[in-house]
Amino acid sequence: MSIALAPDAPATPPAESLPQGPLAREAIALAAFDHVVAKAPGYRARPGQREMAAHIAHTLSGVTPGDGAVSGDAALPARGIAVVQAGTGVGKSAAYASTVIPLALAQQKRVIISTATVALQEQLMAKDLPALAAVLPQPFSFALAKGRGRYVCRLKLDQLSGGDAASADLFEGDESAPSADASARWKERGVQYTQWASELDGGTWDGDRDRLDDPPEGGLWGPVAAERHSCTARHCPSYNSCSYYQARAKLAQAQVIVVNHDLLLSTLGLHALPSPQDCYVVFDEAHHLPGVAQGQFTASMDLMNGRWLDRLPRAVEEVAGALEHRPTADVAALARELKSAQTELARLGMQRIGALTGRPAVPSERETVDRFEGGQLPGGWRETVEKLHANASALLKVFETLATQLKANARDNPGDAARCAKLYSRLGVLAPRLQSAQETATLWLQDSGDGQPPLAKWLEAGLSHGLVTLTAHACPLQPGSLLRNHLWSQVRAAVVTSASLVTCGNFDHFLAESGLAY
Repeated sequence: MSIALAPDAPATPPAESLPQGPLAREAIALAAFDHVVAKAPGYRARPGQREMAAHIAHTLSGVTPGDGAVSGDAALPARGIAVVQAGTGVGKSAAYASTVIPLALAQQKRVIISTATVALQEQLMAKDLPALAAVLPQPFSFALAKGRGRYVCRLKLDQLSGGDAASADLFEGDESAPSADASARWKERGVQYTQWASELDGGTWDGDRDRLDDPPEGGLWGPVAAERHSCTARHCPSYNSCSYYQARAKLAQAQVIVVNHDLLLSTLGLHALPSPQDCYVVFDEAHHLPGVAQGQFTASMDLMNGRWLDRLPRAVEEVAGALEHRPTADVAALARELKSAQTELARLGMQRIGALTGRPAVPSERETVDRFEGGQLPGGWRETVEKLHANASALLKVFETLATQLKANARDNPGDAARCAKLYSRLGVLAPRLQSAQETATLWLQDSGDGQPPLAKWLEAGLSHGLVTLTAHACPLQPGSLLRNHLWSQVRAAVVTSASLVTCGNFDHFLAESGLAY
């Protein structure tokens, strides 16, 4: 087992009822580990496990979560981060859980345990945490956090089970032009949505996708999934029965929260989880963290799907008309210009893909990737990307103005909340696509240098259901700076562990990739 030591950090004087000083906190954590070893039925000591527990206890005892955020480039003594490589069989989860959880409980703090895989989450929830709770003298509760999209939106479910054709049309893609087949498809889906609504009403289902007997495929689930852009939260008439917010209420009562890296990073600053600066945070399977961060900050834009832009002006007109507010911008013209730029980029992109493959179109479902050398846009593309960015940005401003007015109207006129929530969801279906277009164009226009991390920019082409697909992508090449600025600036006490953190005998590569090498 390898351990990266973090310098001791001066502690903020605790309240009178809390452990006094680093030595007392370290003793509490290590004594808890020894207690678990002695009391757990059938437990056997493992080589390296107590060394890991002792290092965690020592490192975390010197800091107190909640003392305030620290800047991303702050010296390491401003925080306590134990970086531990421990091979399979050491018993990492027992080592960190039996030290960190008692330490947090003694200071009235919470613990976030973040993993990369479902398998480890299931192990923690079904085995490790229940076993620990059975032997620790201090009781604690634990819960699994899931993303908003794992829960059904009751408002959407009611709309679509009731045959709301306008809502259904917003979810159709380019491959689904209005037709008898589309109507039949939505009629069939409406039957399933009605059944789910009945199960919700009867209490036989709690709205969690994973708890359905036959978890649905994305095309069926997506239109009724909860998501941030279409949610008015407390202003929604279904708020009190909302599956997602009921799950969040349960999380608020849990002292230990199990989450995955992707969800933790995606919710930073959104208050969906407790703030990391107020918690002890454990990153298990931490070697995945840089890759997950890179994925989180990757922007993508579908260049072949443009029908949603044809529907956008009508959706905006409906919302604006209901609010008796006319946007100052010409929404129809902006949507046409955006679609024109998108179509032109698709044409240019397919020309490049054709040159790569020697064929005018992608002939199979095998994806073809065209990476831009040095992260530079091909010659003659910038003007089109700038046009796309400008129009997407202008439309997003229109959406933001209307969304703000809808929320204010729902707040000031509770009797109108249901109508406002329905109108808000109209915008919410389209807003993520606009945001993706804007974010991708922003990164495509960004040049390396000037203090900016280098960027990768590329096109990806393929076939899906017999139709050509073409997607534009961009992402930073160095996730370390992203993690330093967005994650570690909010963390005061953490354990970072995995079986594979060391490269060439040291932690240097991992520390650089994960943003801890400052």
